[in-house]
Amino acid sequence: MILRTCNFFATAKSNIGSKRQKKASSSIDCNNPVAISPDYATSTSIPPTPIRASKPSNRWTSAEIRILIKEVGEHQQALQKVKDPREKGRIWDNIVSNIQSSNVASPVLKERSKASIQQKWDTVFQKYREYFL
Repeated sequence: MILRTCNFFATAKSNIGSKRQKKASSSIDCNNPVAISPDYATSTSIPPTPIRASKPSNRWTSAEIRILIKEVGEHQQALQKVKDPREKGRIWDNIVSNIQSSNVASPVLKERSKASIQQKWDTVFQKYREYFL
């Protein structure tokens, strides 16, 4: 494509004739190897923005969701039996504590708050009911 463009400009320049002097052009200089080199364009490009390693992703991985399902499943009967909200809160504290002390949980999962974990469980359970019940 670049060579075709250079040929076009070379033909157009020769057709102008010797009567007119060509002023500065925005065309590609075909005699300049840097101007037609594809390596030049990529080597002088602005480098990509680095990924921020300090800010963890808010998205839950499938492994984190499986850990949550397993842990809530182990406490599901107790959660269903209990009517007192404070007692349910203590059960959720136990679930969160188990997740945070787990050897298989990622550092990101261990940093999630009780509210975040409960909210994710509500979302997962709602989707389960929509698809399977």
